[in-house]
Amino acid sequence: MRKPVFLLIMYLSIHVNLNAQQLLTPNYLFNTDATAHIIDGKYWIFVCHDQSSTRFIGPEDYWHNIMDYHAYSTSDFVNWKNHGSIFSIHDIPWSTDSQIWDSDAGIEANKKFYAYVTVQYNKKYCIDILEADKPEGPYKDILGKPFITEQTLLEHGIAPEINGQKFGVISPTIIYDEDSIPNLYFGQFRLFMVKLNKNMIEMDGKIKEINVPLFGGKGTEFIEEASITKMNSKYYLTYMTYKDFEGKENTYFDRSDPFGPYIQYCISDNLYGPYKNPKHFIYPYDSASCNNASYIQKYNEKWVVTYQVPFKGMQHRQIAMTELKINKDGSLVPIYPKQDKGIVPGQKLKVVYDAFVYKREAEEFYERKDAVEERGLKQDFHFKLKNNGYLMFKDIDFGAGAASFKIAVSCENSKIKNASVEFRLDNPAGKLIGSAKVGFTYGITYYKEITGKVENAKGIHDLYIVAKGENGDAYGRLFNVNWFTFIR
Repeated sequence: MRKPVFLLIMYLSIHVNLNAQQLLTPNYLFNTDATAHIIDGKYWIFVCHDQSSTRFIGPEDYWHNIMDYHAYSTSDFVNWKNHGSIFSIHDIPWSTDSQIWDSDAGIEANKKFYAYVTVQYNKKYCIDILEADKPEGPYKDILGKPFITEQTLLEHGIAPEINGQKFGVISPTIIYDEDSIPNLYFGQFRLFMVKLNKNMIEMDGKIKEINVPLFGGKGTEFIEEASITKMNSKYYLTYMTYKDFEGKENTYFDRSDPFGPYIQYCISDNLYGPYKNPKHFIYPYDSASCNNASYIQKYNEKWVVTYQVPFKGMQHRQIAMTELKINKDGSLVPIYPKQDKGIVPGQKLKVVYDAFVYKREAEEFYERKDAVEERGLKQDFHFKLKNNGYLMFKDIDFGAGAASFKIAVSCENSKIKNASVEFRLDNPAGKLIGSAKVGFTYGITYYKEITGKVENAKGIHDLYIVAKGENGDAYGRLFNVNWFTFIR
């Protein structure tokens, strides 16, 4: 979660020790708002990518740094593969802002995979639908317009606010009923659902509101990030809430409870409610300003919970995972993040990065030299390199081998001379596996996709993208790197 609608008031920034957690991306990429699906026998996680990492701390600009989505897969929870950027704001050309927020991707239907995505259109939240042939994408916008907007709810007879509390058209997720009918749940401050046709892109009936019961007092308790899981014949609705929301001393928490964001749950015998008896589930991380999200998915007879913890401040977050425990009475055993030993206690999670992704963004680098960040289209980052400057990407998995590469570059320097981009393995002067000439492209955001042949790239290596050339600008910088990928 992340939206400026309700979290602008949280200015607290802290640096916390996360040694207790097992992080999906150990001390590296920032991810949040995970959903999980079982695809071809593997456990897949789909996450927002906060456009920065522990190696490149981006600005705290109220979630304007979330511009793309990543996917991860595993079969043992120890060894993971990162599938890169599976879609970004650039794949939704009609969106009028630069952000993508909590969404649900990797939903298999009709021999395709679907993503339901939160974006903005004319400064209002809405939901879009994307489609792909593979869970790792690339996902493409298939409607050319929003699927659900605030206006859509008005057309379905839903008032824009109750008692002064407005809603938000965000946090979409797909939940299937007993007849395998897809239901789209979404909403901020109020929870809505609508049945979908099996084509996944049309509504089948009216949008309805799901009542979320209060924990014990008055005020807004449901904030966002609803998810529903059927366990032991009961439906568990989990969602994010916040003690003393917006600085108000709400009474639906015990005053001895810590301040901050919680995951709560309530239970029903029916997917559509009524839901009853809300309880705390995941507790705040030391009153951190990081908001929270969770998702429950069963894999190999184990219920797995994903949630998020802060790295530094509220917009740099990482995904933690643990096993869900259920008491005999059906209640969920609470999770205290600082005490959580993770999904595979005592093991260090390992992540390799697929070379053959839709896109590997430049800001995902692990090391850099003479490479300066610069804002590109829609305020995402690219990196301007000097001669012999480089971006290093750790543990790139080339598998049985790559045939070619594709890289997006730009250059506003018309005097550049003898410039090229090189791909090298394991060190900046390591084995050269491919290169291509780079020339003037008429502007810093006039990206050109250039390709080249790749030789002798197999297995897992650190990859160095190295700049070569003469006649750099006043600072010696040659050209910009935006993203890259390899082709088998």
